[in-house]
Amino acid sequence: MDLNSSSSPVTPTAEHLPSRLPFPPLYKRHILNCALPSWYQKYRPHLPKTRIIPLQPGFVEYLREDGIFLPSNPNDRYLPSLPPTMWRRLANHTTTTSAAWSDSDDDSSSEGGDLHESSEAEDAEHISAQQSSLIHDPSLRFPEIHSLITTTISLLGGKVFPKLNWSAPKDAAWINPTKSLECCSASDIYLLLKSSDFITHDLEHPFDDCVDEEGGGDADLHHPPTGTILPSLHDPLLSTSSETTAQLLPKTPKTIPYFLVLRKFFTMNPSAEFRVFVKSRKMIAITQRDKNHYEFLAPMVGELVTLIQGFYRKVLRETFPDSDFTFDVYIPRTESRVWLIDINPWAQRTDPILFSWLELLELNVDDVETPELRLVKKDDPEAYKFNTPQYSAHKLPKEVVDAGMGGAQSIQEFAQQWREIVNNMEDA
Repeated sequence: MDLNSSSSPVTPTAEHLPSRLPFPPLYKRHILNCALPSWYQKYRPHLPKTRIIPLQPGFVEYLREDGIFLPSNPNDRYLPSLPPTMWRRLANHTTTTSAAWSDSDDDSSSEGGDLHESSEAEDAEHISAQQSSLIHDPSLRFPEIHSLITTTISLLGGKVFPKLNWSAPKDAAWINPTKSLECCSASDIYLLLKSSDFITHDLEHPFDDCVDEEGGGDADLHHPPTGTILPSLHDPLLSTSSETTAQLLPKTPKTIPYFLVLRKFFTMNPSAEFRVFVKSRKMIAITQRDKNHYEFLAPMVGELVTLIQGFYRKVLRETFPDSDFTFDVYIPRTESRVWLIDINPWAQRTDPILFSWLELLELNVDDVETPELRLVKKDDPEAYKFNTPQYSAHKLPKEVVDAGMGGAQSIQEFAQQWREIVNNMEDA
């Protein structure tokens, strides 16, 4: 059957809706195959300029920590002047608190303590109450990663998009002064990553809805299954140990090797973004990603489908390890080429956008001669969804964000103020 882009979406009636969508089993390897570091080297010529930085476990724990601690200098151009031995202590102590420094201060008053020219107690005296917060400064806790991020930003032109293995912190763009994912410094990146629910999901719940691997359960995950693409270690910006790569298929989120993906920033035209659905290695459907109506897209449907089909057949069909998946592409109007942006699992967690998962799951691939490119029509309800801010459910009041960035004391003060407001409302 020739699917036409002008056909209306098929919406099953309530009595025909199944209690559970008929997805095939979702295995952990499906999720890991979609992680950008797994396919970056294979498809690198078709990606916007991208670099990948392996993250040490301590940095991943920093991302998991409550609270937002940023470098003391947001522009990352310099760091405060401290004695050399204190720099080493700050860099090595990732969980030290200001109370620990107080013990050192007490020691400095002991007899003979002032005779040691570069004693730790003497160094500690150089730290004011404000400087003690530097213990949590990620640029000091992880100087190598911080330096590599700063260098990579410069190599990519001074502006980048950040993401982790799977997700970009799109839900946190509102907290960025530019209201976008444009990052000019490591501080910008840390703020977005620490503020994003999407990043938290990458860190804590990547294997939600997954079942055990065929034949061996989680034990099989220590060895990459046939067809899994491992990141190349030849890129100077992607250097990691063989031990890390051996664990690319881990048992739990705690043992996943995480990577920071930095992509050269450019202004993407939302009308040129599309999501493509592949079932049994056959391209069955394409949807516009942005839910606004663009009049000029309708006459371009045939050309767009041809471009995307050609790209899929040439680049992905015989090389991606899974037979069912989705991928996102960007097609600039100024050039007739397809850029690969992302690859997503064939799973309910992936947004089908203008389709429903039920119609995609029930679609017989043998009936698809030409995949449908579904666009938002002028009179479609989707065309008016721009009135609702995207990811609004993930936003927080500015006061909450300010309190979180101010540390534990600010959070306690905000909580106390909030309790007083609630009590006053109840008394009124």
